[in-house]
Amino acid sequence: MGRLLGTSRGTLRALAISGAILAPAHVASRPLDVPATTSVRDATQPVLTTQIDDLAPALATRTRPQETLRGVVAEVDQRHDRIAVRLTPRATADLKVQDGLLFDSVRYGDEVELAVETIDGEKTIAGLRKE
Repeated sequence: MGRLLGTSRGTLRALAISGAILAPAHVASRPLDVPATTSVRDATQPVLTTQIDDLAPALATRTRPQETLRGVVAEVDQRHDRIAVRLTPRATADLKVQDGLLFDSVRYGDEVELAVETIDGEKTIAGLRKE
């Protein structure tokens, strides 16, 4: 970038500092010997990639919050991947089934203990044990 229209590097820097040259903040604060094609994204990408790589295993092993429910199977709706469980005489929970194999092991009237997680905003049966 040596000379631009007969202007020296020191003059360009002075103009940039004084505000005479209007440029985005990341360009004005960059040393003049850095190529103009270098952007903030290019400079920070290795740092962000390292941080993401460090966080990914921790997020993968993180367990989802679960709650345990006990009740009696009130309805099995295999067509819509749902099981309704009567928790008390007046309360019934309609739950989504995560694993379709549960339909083979549960029938109307079975007493069950369920591990329930919220997945994509829906209460979902993650585990089931017959009592």
